[in-house]
Amino acid sequence: MPAEHEPLIEQGNHFHAAVYGPEGALDRKTRRLIGLGAALVTNQP
Repeated sequence: MPAEHEPLIEQGNHFHAAVYGPEGALDRKTRRLIGLGAALVTNQP
């Protein structure tokens, strides 16, 4: 996963952990999907 997506993913982790508790933090699969989605959005012409 590109390093530039890490801050976005970490922000999501903190949000989910705050709202849903530690069990709500994003798992690896979800982190990967967010990274792929961010890559698609940032790579559009």
